[in-house]
Amino acid sequence: MGIADALGKSGMDWHEAWRNDVAARERRKREAFGQGSLFDDEGEPPVFDRARHQKDQEPKWVAAIENNLQKLLAQHGTFRIADYVADV
Repeated sequence: MGIADALGKSGMDWHEAWRNDVAARERRKREAFGQGSLFDDEGEPPVFDRARHQKDQEPKWVAAIENNLQKLLAQHGTFRIADYVADV
């Protein structure tokens, strides 16, 4: 596994932890007061769905990587991706 792959996976781990923390805080707030609010019809806060998040965000990630590669090609002509991992 390369550094970029590890960084991408750690980003997903962070996002999952952040979303689950938000949901846990909402649950604790509801438990402390007995309910969310008088007009609360949202139910439980959503749990992070890694597969759905990846499916929803993947087109954006691919477009960003494609754009970065095109910029690098315009700037350098041929290049080794390993030399421009952060830029990709």
